[in-house]
Amino acid sequence: MKKNLYNKKYNIIAALLVVIAVFASLSYVLERSNQQPKSKEEVLSLANQLYESTDGTAAVIVMENYLKNNRDDKEIATKLASYYFMQKRYDDFLKIYQENNLESVSLMNMSAAAHQAKGDTDNAIRIYKEAIEKYPRNTQAYVSLSALYQSLSNKTEALAIIEKGLTVLPNSSQLLVTAASVAMKMGDNAVSAAYARRALEIDGDNEQASSILVAVGG
Repeated sequence: MKKNLYNKKYNIIAALLVVIAVFASLSYVLERSNQQPKSKEEVLSLANQLYESTDGTAAVIVMENYLKNNRDDKEIATKLASYYFMQKRYDDFLKIYQENNLESVSLMNMSAAAHQAKGDTDNAIRIYKEAIEKYPRNTQAYVSLSALYQSLSNKTEALAIIEKGLTVLPNSSQLLVTAASVAMKMGDNAVSAAYARRALEIDGDNEQASSILVAVGG
């Protein structure tokens, strides 16, 4: 009984300390945000420090305040978009991504993932395909789209998109292992073993490829 009371008190104290830390960070942000001028370098430095030391809310406020007066700053917009995504604020991410015409391979992947997280699989598939066409060496887009197809029970397309990636990146152990995994799920052990062996030729320490090879009897 005493132990349970102690644990409850400890949890309450810990929660209060977190709240105090967040409020302290927010107060610091509000104080700093009123200081003008503030360079982009200062904003990025402060935001990075706050993101590492809090839940990210304070860092987002810093960047939002800066962006209000510097709407054309794509570097800040890009950083803020990534913060929104990491916080799973997908609507905010998609809004800033679209309104600022942000463009990069990672943000395009995030855009597809954001649509997928919101249940919009059609747009997620469309954007992953666009990302692959625009950035054909974009390994993550192939893997993510394959995973999405698998979640839709479409293993044929899941394997086909990885095989498309392998025409561009034939020595990608990540793509080879993914192909081996999908083929194994399809029951095609021979194809799975072939991909796993190719992955091991490139990366002899690849544990996932080794496990697949054992599983399919290769």
